[in-house]
Amino acid sequence: MAKLKRIGNPRALGELTYETLKEAVISGQFPPGNWLSEDQLTKALGVSRTPIREAFKQLQSEGLIEIFPRKGAYIFPLTEADITNLFEVRIVLETAFFNRSARRINRDKLKRFRAKFEEAERDMLQAGEDPTLLESRWRDYLKVDRSFHDELVKASENPYWLRLYLNTRDRMQVFGYKMWKMPDQREVLSRQHKAVLEALIEKKFTEAKKRLIEHLEYVRDVFLKTI
Repeated sequence: MAKLKRIGNPRALGELTYETLKEAVISGQFPPGNWLSEDQLTKALGVSRTPIREAFKQLQSEGLIEIFPRKGAYIFPLTEADITNLFEVRIVLETAFFNRSARRINRDKLKRFRAKFEEAERDMLQAGEDPTLLESRWRDYLKVDRSFHDELVKASENPYWLRLYLNTRDRMQVFGYKMWKMPDQREVLSRQHKAVLEALIEKKFTEAKKRLIEHLEYVRDVFLKTI
């Protein structure tokens, strides 16, 4: 059982339990192919079975786990077909309203993202060969990455579209955490993010969309190699 932070706020017990378990699943603390036990989680989080079961139901509705009565919850590994299909959907979700989003998103915000990416990259370099520190810094980089992609879809100002995107993104997030062990791929991702950002900042929207599609297709191909 992964080490989890105990939950001590009774006012938001259900929500905190859900958020804690979801982050543990999509971050790879609970890898695909593993079972989640109610008994172990109640002890690890310091909560009763009720918020655990509520969290399980919500995670199942999002396609992250499958509940089996009297056995617990299972995190299904994604197959090659799953990854191919999910990325097919994600490319549509991130590009269908891209031109509208690209024109609406604040240029100063894009520049702040550029600075955040650069800072996260420097932090990873400073981590050197320390695997624990490097993995932690990679998680920080992924938070910037996730926030950047989210912001591009949010800028479409279509909440229904955003909800579809977030559900798809969460299902694949676990594979992103594996890439901290792949320095060559990390460097490519860094260049791709910079290319998309620079094109957006310079208002080269056709170029930015092209670079975004190339980036998503590259990530898909890397994910396929990990299964």
